Amino acid sequence: MINPQKLETAVSTLHPKSLKKAKDAISFRCKDYLIRLDRMSRALEGGKVSTPSGVRQFSRALSLYQLAYLPTTPKTCPFCIQHFEGNRCEGCAYAATHGGRCDAETSAFGQLIEAIYDLAKVIQQLSHEDVASKSFTETGNQVNHQIAVLLNIIAASKELAENTIRSLPEATSNRLMEIKAEYVKTTLKLLPVDLMNSKEVERKRQDALDKSEIYW
Repeated sequence: MINPQKLETAVSTLHPKSLKKAKDAISFRCKDYLIRLDRMSRALEGGKVSTPSGVRQFSRALSLYQLAYLPTTPKTCPFCIQHFEGNRCEGCAYAATHGGRCDAETSAFGQLIEAIYDLAKVIQQLSHEDVASKSFTETGNQVNHQIAVLLNIIAASKELAENTIRSLPEATSNRLMEIKAEYVKTTLKLLPVDLMNSKEVERKRQDALDKSEIYW
């Protein structure tokens, strides 16, 4: 764990404009994410998913959306906004306190984003044919329970995005980085991994969770 004083020193280098741009970008992505979550919720409630293979296909699609909307792009990072365009990361306080530039193997962010990419790749490789061809024996009641689990995950994801939007305006630079880290951890925990029946997905999700601990 990085010394809190070093973190405070790092964020003290950020300009208010960089902070605002990052907040605006995170808010925009959260709002777009909420629209997509609403659509997925309506699909479940409207009976679009009714079979074991359908549950797994939907779980895969939901997971990919959850990962795609993580606040891990340069536009959502005040450090990237401040340093990337002008001097290509030179003088970045995040790099100085978190193992180097984001593209370095030693970088905390580099390790996290690589783990997230690996997780998304494994989920993506659970193709429609692979999922549909497996032999599932769940009863109708079990499928209904799994659909309820998915609806709860969507509801929790929506709550996370809404709470994030509400917390952004008053967030300090340090608090913004904490919010981003909490968002990543919570989203990884919300992935419907159990419904995809893949040990490799479980392993990759845990690796991403471990890497999220060193992000901030």
